[in-house]
Amino acid sequence: MKITINDIAKAANVSKSTVSKVINDSPTISDETKKRVHNIMKEMNYIPNPYATQLAKQNSKTVGLFVNASHQNHFQDPFFYSIIGGVESTLMPDNYEINVANINSIKDADDFFRKYVYNRKYCGLILPIDSLNDTFITKLKASSVPFIIIGASEELKDSPSVDINNKAAGETVTLHLLDQGNRHIAYLGRSSQTNPLSRSRIEGYKTAFTKYNLSLDDRLISEKAIDDQWAHKEVIRIYQENPLLDSVVCEDNYLAYGALKALKEMKLRVPQDIAVVTFNNYPLAPYLTPPMTCVHMDTFELGRQVGQSLLEKIKKPDIDIQTHLIRPQLIIRESSIRSK
Repeated sequence: MKITINDIAKAANVSKSTVSKVINDSPTISDETKKRVHNIMKEMNYIPNPYATQLAKQNSKTVGLFVNASHQNHFQDPFFYSIIGGVESTLMPDNYEINVANINSIKDADDFFRKYVYNRKYCGLILPIDSLNDTFITKLKASSVPFIIIGASEELKDSPSVDINNKAAGETVTLHLLDQGNRHIAYLGRSSQTNPLSRSRIEGYKTAFTKYNLSLDDRLISEKAIDDQWAHKEVIRIYQENPLLDSVVCEDNYLAYGALKALKEMKLRVPQDIAVVTFNNYPLAPYLTPPMTCVHMDTFELGRQVGQSLLEKIKKPDIDIQTHLIRPQLIIRESSIRSK
């Protein structure tokens, strides 16, 4: 039998209105009472669903866009603002406002649901995939709050999400290098164990070798990327240990900059001796020397699709929205073209 607010009130020995105030985090209720009622709600597996009531009164017309910003530099990332611009392009014409919040500032899942879900502060949520798990998503689905995830993974494949097709990006750029005759291709990126984006790109890189029926040398994959200085040292190390190295895939423009600097110091020519390619056209790829072949990841379109999907979900709560992947674009420049 479904647990109701009356059941919670009876178990907590308080009135129904008190439970309602606890759900909405009213300052008129003591912390002791709030804690006791929340514990009973948790024990009885009760998930408040004031969404229908809120819609009957009015739509808040405010969307919560959450980011996983572990440090302030995240807010200086141009891709962050490009995604926001895309989201705004679809939501603002319908008079929706967007509030940006750092999910890292929230203590735990219970704190998140109390502040942003149960009290209906937002009519819809946009969430980063690297802060989510199955338990969180199950609870969010039960609340009936419309949400879209930025990013996709096999673990959350049944949840509504939008992402760049990072596996296709890794495969496309590696196939380009293989088409140019390269066979000893290094990959510089972040940990595939902890970063879903890196995991997908490395899977694509490996798939390209499979399509060419070539064996993969795992010594050429380095997954501890930090910055351009790390890439500089890593390219020197990889080349010294693998003198047949003929190309390098870099997970971002800054790693590519570090790789180019290292190759120049070793008096190796790009692309004649070693080709270099990168993910993302912005901010440096067209302006490096030589201009960098890249896989363009359209983050504005990513944001636009996220906003459009959330808007559809808000207007039609029962609509089934699954993962939508945006195909990246290969931009070929001087850094990877070998003269025939």
